[in-house]
Amino acid sequence: MAGNEWPPQLEPQKGTPAARLKEERVRNDLDVKSLCDKLSVVDRPCITHKSYAWFECGEKDFLPIFKTQHWKRLSEIGFDIQYIISGIPSAIRDQKEAALIDNYRECSAANQQHLEAVSTAFKEQEIEPSRKVDY
Repeated sequence: MAGNEWPPQLEPQKGTPAARLKEERVRNDLDVKSLCDKLSVVDRPCITHKSYAWFECGEKDFLPIFKTQHWKRLSEIGFDIQYIISGIPSAIRDQKEAALIDNYRECSAANQQHLEAVSTAFKEQEIEPSRKVDY
C-alpha cells in the first residue's frame, strides 16, 4: 500500500495492537470521527481522524505517538488500555463474558473439562482457518 489512499481499505492484522485498538473503538460504539472529537480535548499532538484511521489499519504505529494524555482520555472513554497494548483484558468486559465464566464455575469438574476442550478447539479453528471442524 502506498500509504496515501483514503480512506484506508486495509483491515488490521488479527491479534495486533492496531486490531485491538479498533476492537475497543467498536466495543465503545464510536466511529473514528466521534472518537477523534473526544480525543481533540487532549493537548498536542492532535490525533486527526485520518491519522487515527491509519493507526487502526496498522499502516502507522500509534504506540510511540500516543502520549500519556491520549491513553488517559481513551481510558476515561472506556477503552481497555492493558488489552490494547498487551492483548490481555484487564477485566471481564461485558455481560456475555461474565455469564460464560459464571456458567463454567457452576459446572461439574467433568463438564468444565468438556468446556475447556470445546473452547480450545474453537480457538485453534480461529488460528488455523484452513482446518475445518465438522459437527
